[in-house]
Amino acid sequence: MTTLTITIPDNAKTKLSKFVKELGGEIVVDSESVSGKLVIKKAKLLADIQTGLNEVKAIREGKLKPLTMDDLLNDK
Repeated sequence: MTTLTITIPDNAKTKLSKFVKELGGEIVVDSESVSGKLVIKKAKLLADIQTGLNEVKAIREGKLKPLTMDDLLNDK
């Protein structure tokens, strides 16, 4: 057997995995790259939450103007 390392988009993973298994191949997931992606996603989520909390604080302090429901619904 030949070992092949590839990088594919997440949306193609299922289709390609099924194809490889039909050919009698084996799928091995690189846990380091998967956990690395999760760490990046978690860091981005935490940064987004922190940004939102900073905006709330600025609104409460009067440094930013709060958005109305109309602003939110109409992407102003």
